[in-house]
Amino acid sequence: MCTILQCAYSEEEAKELTLQRGREIKDGRVKLIPHEEVMNDMEQLCTILSGNIK
Repeated sequence: MCTILQCAYSEEEAKELTLQRGREIKDGRVKLIPHEEVMNDMEQLCTILSGNIK
């Protein structure tokens, strides 16, 4: 788990955002992001952040 970033939302707010996103996907208003794309973005972020941690 990445602990260097502060959470912007409370647990309750995060749950509501997750449920809202699920409803939007189910209704076809937004598309899922392909898993491979997400994983590539996460890897790049981790690489960038690891270079900034001393």
